[in-house]
Amino acid sequence: MASVDLRPRRKFSTLFSTLLGGTLLAVVVFFAISFLTVLRHITPVHRYKPSEAYKLAIGFPWTYYYQFWVRGEDLPQFGWHVVHLGYDCLLTWLVVLALYLLWKRTAGTRHS
Repeated sequence: MASVDLRPRRKFSTLFSTLLGGTLLAVVVFFAISFLTVLRHITPVHRYKPSEAYKLAIGFPWTYYYQFWVRGEDLPQFGWHVVHLGYDCLLTWLVVLALYLLWKRTAGTRHS
């Protein structure tokens, strides 16, 4: 009987698990960054001047959600920049995945 080489399958499985792990980590980092941008606008952290209107901007480095008050309105107005949301997600994914792959590579060479 001829033996079957399973190395390509293992290599694909390892690559897939690495990409999945990096992607999940990127999602967590993206949510953490978004949460920190919200915290920046909470009143105890950010003091508004009497002449300054309340506003909320979520996203780093591109703002993808904003909320603001219009004079004479009872409810705040809001808007989305879906393209900026995509840019933020893509940038976070690329940076975190690159750092994750670098960490996996250095961790793998350290144990060998």
